[in-house]
Amino acid sequence: MNQILEQLYKNLNQEKESLHECAIAVADLSNGQNHEEQIEKLIAYNIQKGRVNSLEDVIHEIEKMNTKTLKVV
Repeated sequence: MNQILEQLYKNLNQEKESLHECAIAVADLSNGQNHEEQIEKLIAYNIQKGRVNSLEDVIHEIEKMNTKTLKVV
């Protein structure tokens, strides 16, 4: 279970780096006049944000499972 969490955290960090790059791209275009390109960058940012949120949700659920005590039947 710990190996899975370790890999998920590694993936999460990579996705967060990509999200940061998307945010910078959006900020760079915010003062420009090219609205179509800005919309494309916003879409990419939101897709990346969804990936980050999904990984965080999975990690949270695995950590919850990892901390539960097993009942003896």
